[in-house]
Amino acid sequence: FLLGNHDVWGYSFAEAQDLAEQVAAEVPHLHYLPRCKPVDLGGVTLVGSDGFYDARAGDAEESDVFMNDWRRITDLRDPLFSGQLVEWLQRRGREAAEAEALRLRALPPCRRLLYATHVPPFAGLPTHNSPWYTNIALGRELAIFADARPGCHVTVLSGHVHEKGSLDVRDNLRALSGGAEYGAPGVCRV
Repeated sequence: FLLGNHDVWGYSFAEAQDLAEQVAAEVPHLHYLPRCKPVDLGGVTLVGSDGFYDARAGDAEESDVFMNDWRRITDLRDPLFSGQLVEWLQRRGREAAEAEALRLRALPPCRRLLYATHVPPFAGLPTHNSPWYTNIALGRELAIFADARPGCHVTVLSGHVHEKGSLDVRDNLRALSGGAEYGAPGVCRV
């Protein structure tokens, strides 16, 4: 599992991640993907990150969307009220993507990789190219990884947008987003 934006409400990112790691340590066969070794699913390797929107798609300064995250996630309150939210999100997105790039490069060779993340990392999925519905920095790193490993087929699984979508980014890199309504997640495909 990994965390979505609502899972962090009432916490800082670090607090929510520490709590998730604690729960995974207490429950057998439960893996918090951002803080565990790659999971072998019998010929398929599963890894993932929480991901979070990085304010790089579309025009963040002109967006009229207000995300509840900005008041409910403790890390976002100061940047919001000081007018530094976009800069903070972009910096955090870049740093998280760079850390994920190191993690990806360290993966042993594999033919199939499932990469789970909450926020879609590519603007071509049903995201309205919104800065609050994509993680462009992570998408760049996933594309670099796919280019470096042409023999590995990468499937990126994401949610957040609540709309079913599919995007072929490279010959060996496909991104899927799952449809959902609040309280009723949908199955994208089996």
